[in-house]
Amino acid sequence: MTERLTTYSALLGQIVGSLRQQRGLEQTVLSDALGLSQASYSRLEGGKALWSIDQLMLAAGRLEIPVTEIIRILERKAAELTAAADVEVIAAGRANSRGGEARKDNTGAVLAGAALGALLTTLILKK
Repeated sequence: MTERLTTYSALLGQIVGSLRQQRGLEQTVLSDALGLSQASYSRLEGGKALWSIDQLMLAAGRLEIPVTEIIRILERKAAELTAAADVEVIAAGRANSRGGEARKDNTGAVLAGAALGALLTTLILKK
């Protein structure tokens, strides 16, 4: 098992952020669409907060892209990170889940993986 980790939610934040930037939109446009403060929305894009399905649906609508396309991009990027960069993409543990307890000791690795995922996603999407 690799020591470099990121989460699906962190990778999703990078993908949505890249799509937003490609469309020339500021974070405030999506934060307003999601009913969040700009700071709260920034935490989603930065991988510091977990996306809900409601937030993903609202973001996809505002970006005018099918949510299924965002999921396809997420799946492809996760596979690319795993294969090319030896990064494990994991589900983030939630406070009310049993899975979160098992990953508490990997918090630093998850954050480092999120940063790596952000960099790689930006590079990949700019092709």
